[in-house]
This record gives sequence, C-alpha cells and structure tokens, in this order.
Amino acid sequence: MHLRLTRHTYDGLARIAAQFLAKHHPKGSVPVPIEEIIEFEFGIHVVPMPGLHEIYGIDGFSADDLTQIYVDQTVFEKRHNRFRFTLAHELSHAVLHRPVYRDLKFTTVEGWKRVVKGIDEKDYAWLEYQADALAGLILVPPAALASLVRNALEKVRRLDLDLQDPVKNEVARSYVASGLAKDFEVSAPVVEIRMGKDGLWPSPHPGS
Repeated sequence: MHLRLTRHTYDGLARIAAQFLAKHHPKGSVPVPIEEIIEFEFGIHVVPMPGLHEIYGIDGFSADDLTQIYVDQTVFEKRHNRFRFTLAHELSHAVLHRPVYRDLKFTTVEGWKRVVKGIDEKDYAWLEYQADALAGLILVPPAALASLVRNALEKVRRLDLDLQDPVKNEVARSYVASGLAKDFEVSAPVVEIRMGKDGLWPSPHPGS
C-alpha cells in the first residue's frame, strides 16, 4: 500500500518546526513542555499501555483518529527522555500525516501492526523519518541549541582542547551533547544529530 505522503526535506521540516514552536511555545524556553502542548493545545490524550514494548516492540503509537497516543507503561513511568521523544514523534504524525492516518483503519495495536506490514517499505521509512526529524526539531529548538553549543565551545576552547584531532573532537562532542541533553530532557544522540544537522560543531581536520 502506498501512502498519500508529502516528502518534506529536512529544511522543510525545520520550517514546520519553527512555525509549530512560534504558535504553541512562543516563550522559547527549554525543555519544551511537550506533554502540556499535546494535552492542552491539541486535546490529545496520553494513555499508558502495559507491555507495549515487550510484546509489540514499539514504545508508542497513535489512534487512527489521532486523538490518543498510547505509550508503553515502563517508558511512561521510568524513561523520561524516551517518553518525551515518543510523545513528540507521535505528535509529529498528527502535524504532518493527518491525510495518511485518515486512510488507515485500525482500533487496536494488533491492527496498527497489521497496517504497518501492508505499507510500502519506502513510504513507511519516510513516514517514520519525518516524525523522528520533526520531533528532534521541536524538542531541541535551533536557536536554543545554537546558543548553548556556542557557550559549550567557548568552554572547550578555554581548555585548549585540539578539536582538529578526530578522537578529541569526538570525545568533546559526545561530552557536550550529553550535558546539553539534560537541558532539553532528551537523549544525547538526539542532541548530537541536531548539532550535526545544524552544522554547529566544528569538523576535525581530515589529516589529523
């Protein structure tokens, strides 16, 4: 099954994220209050579901009418950063993919898994990539990230750490990403991906 899917570029998703944040979180503070936005701005209910990950291998999924987000109960209770990203991912489907979900009919997680199996692989890959990318852009707003990375780089350079050395560069990047992840309440890989996409971290010299 092929989906009615607009294939947004990353820059296009960045523009959508900027419009989303301007409308739903104009204060621009971090961490972005994703749960409150989902509940109060979109009227979507978050429903913990025991065994969702263990049995079905997923952290969350949305109802076909996009009025509820089901989240694995362990993620809901014990994995705060993963919970936030799961919410942002599912909300991104609501923002980007309403026409797609109108064509998908299911009422249970088993039904959702059956629907997924019937979707063209390339279409499904685009569907999930877009939701992941938009989630990262919403939870890690570009302006806030750029400011925090600049401050972090100033501290790193005061330590006289040679960022042209590939190994030292990677260690410093990972260390900074781990620290900033606490500010945004996301995982370190989410911050590293955003730093790379926005070109905020200097590349090491190829010959070093």
